Amino acid sequence: MKKILIIEDDQFIRENVSEVLELSGFTVHTAVNGKEGLDLAIEILPDLIICDIMMPVMDGYEVRSKLIENKKTKIIPFLFLTAKAELKEMRHGMSLGADDYITKPFEIKDLLKSVQLRFEKIEEIRETFGIEPAESPEDEKILIRNKYKTEYIHPSEIIYIKASGEFSEVLRADDATFLINKDLKYWEVT
Repeated sequence: MKKILIIEDDQFIRENVSEVLELSGFTVHTAVNGKEGLDLAIEILPDLIICDIMMPVMDGYEVRSKLIENKKTKIIPFLFLTAKAELKEMRHGMSLGADDYITKPFEIKDLLKSVQLRFEKIEEIRETFGIEPAESPEDEKILIRNKYKTEYIHPSEIIYIKASGEFSEVLRADDATFLINKDLKYWEVT
């Protein structure tokens, strides 16, 4: 069952969206402010995050910025759900990598459609690239690309990494070598 995290300070909206999503078959977690939502996202690694922008403690933009700094949370689909409907605000949200921007008031069917589209897109990507979803953190794989080949490998397959500047040389257990555009900071987080 897919997990969705709702980060929303308005109790009425938070509870209504949560109920609708639960009735649609999702497991829903909620947070009342940005800091709580960020902590919960890192803990539970949801399949999708729906986040308000204007909240106490930490606003939605800060939440999104912090999530994209973390390797495990940066690719989680992210929807802004907010009353800030100005084009400038929408562009800023999208520039942070948000997948959609839904303005309040909104129709529940529009929210559900946006959620559905995110999950369909993920499935299309998995099918296109032959990616199996990780069953556990041990199953997570790293994308390795060079100019000839792109593939996912498990970290346990890597026996040697030499990072120099913006590039790394990766030696896999089968003696395949890849020169990739990843610096030392990438491997420290990984």
